[in-house]
Amino acid sequence: MKIYIHLLLATVLLGSDLGAAPKHRMTICHFDDESDTWIEASLPLASAKTHLAKHDDAPIGGVTSITNTPLDEYCVPLDVPERPR
Repeated sequence: MKIYIHLLLATVLLGSDLGAAPKHRMTICHFDDESDTWIEASLPLASAKTHLAKHDDAPIGGVTSITNTPLDEYCVPLDVPERPR
């Protein structure tokens, strides 16, 4: 019974999101040379910022930093019609 009370107290004190993902991470669309497409990558925040600045990567659902490729929420390139010239 004591163990149950201790576990209940720990859950209340620590919060109910014990299984949640780490808070200092960011999921981005990272260009993978091997598969020649973008894949989801969960990186520490500092690493994600570096990838976004130096690689052709994008936030989820964003536009890549080098080729300006729009990606959906699954890191799949969107078909965007070309602008008329």
